[in-house]
Amino acid sequence: MSKNISDASALDAIWVKSSYSGGNSDCLETAEVGAAHVAIRDSKRPVGPALVIGRAVMQDFVDGLRSGA
Repeated sequence: MSKNISDASALDAIWVKSSYSGGNSDCLETAEVGAAHVAIRDSKRPVGPALVIGRAVMQDFVDGLRSGA
């Protein structure tokens, strides 16, 4: 399941920026949405769109990044 949210600030969520971003403002933020979903948004646009995806899909994405796939 994936769902586009037009205003990420409408989600009742705690947004977290990656520790790898350092002082850079060009990064993504993630938030837990319930037990099974993760939301992703652009840190520069907190009231912009967000993508909500399944936790397993997010894990597959992160695993692919780590493996270079």
